[in-house]
Amino acid sequence: MLIAGCGYVGEELARRALLQGDEVWGIRRNVAQLPEGVHAVQTDLVSGQGWDHIPEQVDCVVYAVGAESHSEAAYEAAYVRGVENLLSHFEKRQLPPEKFVFVSSTGVYGQNGGEWVDENSPTEPQHFSGQLLLRGEELVSQSPIASTVLRFGGIYGPGRVQLLKQLVNASDYPNSQEAHYTNRIHRDDCASIILHLLSLKNVSPLYLGVDEDPASRNDLFAWVSQHLGRDLPARQEGENIRLSGKRCRNALLKETGYQFHYPTFREGYSALLPTLSR
Repeated sequence: MLIAGCGYVGEELARRALLQGDEVWGIRRNVAQLPEGVHAVQTDLVSGQGWDHIPEQVDCVVYAVGAESHSEAAYEAAYVRGVENLLSHFEKRQLPPEKFVFVSSTGVYGQNGGEWVDENSPTEPQHFSGQLLLRGEELVSQSPIASTVLRFGGIYGPGRVQLLKQLVNASDYPNSQEAHYTNRIHRDDCASIILHLLSLKNVSPLYLGVDEDPASRNDLFAWVSQHLGRDLPARQEGENIRLSGKRCRNALLKETGYQFHYPTFREGYSALLPTLSR
């Protein structure tokens, strides 16, 4: 397995792949941070330098690169040029990888009125980030290498608890007159989903990787408050509550037989709340 972008999700994927006996190679800006047991690959995906460091035979590739910053140039480098260069490199080989997994995002959807979306919903992102991710997806789908695109929701887990901290420290509902839906997925499930799909003979070209409950921020806050044993502030809601965000379905992923480690934010946040005081 070659993991291009062996960072937050890639590290956990590498650890789990090693445990099941896979040989893992990792591309990362700082290879000194690769997990123990992962072979370092000194390759610059954007410039194309260091292709000779990639092993001759690779069974599967997981592209989980993150942009260096939230700028258009950084997103284009990570999700267009890097993807294009790596695919081109493997397409020229006599023995290309059997599978290519591209980690994308639910940010490719432009829906913002509480709509339910799935793999068949239109993708009309208004921001450059979603637009460039879509370009990367198109490159992958057009390649002769068998590929799967995984659109993950907001990834959280150990060391990535910003939203949870905001909810813990909040003194009022984020917006009592708005139900803003969010979609999330625990890092451990991200890694497990990738391994699960790689183990299957027949997979779809696209999956949504989100948990079971696209809860609103208000629902998240109410759960955190109850879990911490604090009184909820007064909340006024009526029939004119404005819906925003989107609600992503994971039905297609579940049809493959995948079972979540953290089915909802409740299980995931319960494990993370004790770490906030450390």
